[in-house]
Amino acid sequence: MDTNVETASSETQSLKNLLSIAVKSQKSDRKELQRLVCALTDRMKAAGEPPEKVVVAVKEAVRGDKAIRPTAGDTSFTEEVIRDAVHWCIDRYYGDAA
Repeated sequence: MDTNVETASSETQSLKNLLSIAVKSQKSDRKELQRLVCALTDRMKAAGEPPEKVVVAVKEAVRGDKAIRPTAGDTSFTEEVIRDAVHWCIDRYYGDAA
């Protein structure tokens, strides 16, 4: 594997881990969560990932190791953050075009 690809992949995984930890702690403010989502979006976009893959990665990072999917009307902290994170991700990926 190319060293640049390995570095990008490692940085992407690190950002996913930081985002997951920040959500689990429920102590990070929304600005910090948004900063992490935007950094992950920027990294994945720079690596050529399509927007749908970036959104999935953000959702997985926010959910962390939760295997349970949300139900209709779920208003848990994690689901609120997922909704916000998807908006931040799309806005960041497309810039003013969104």
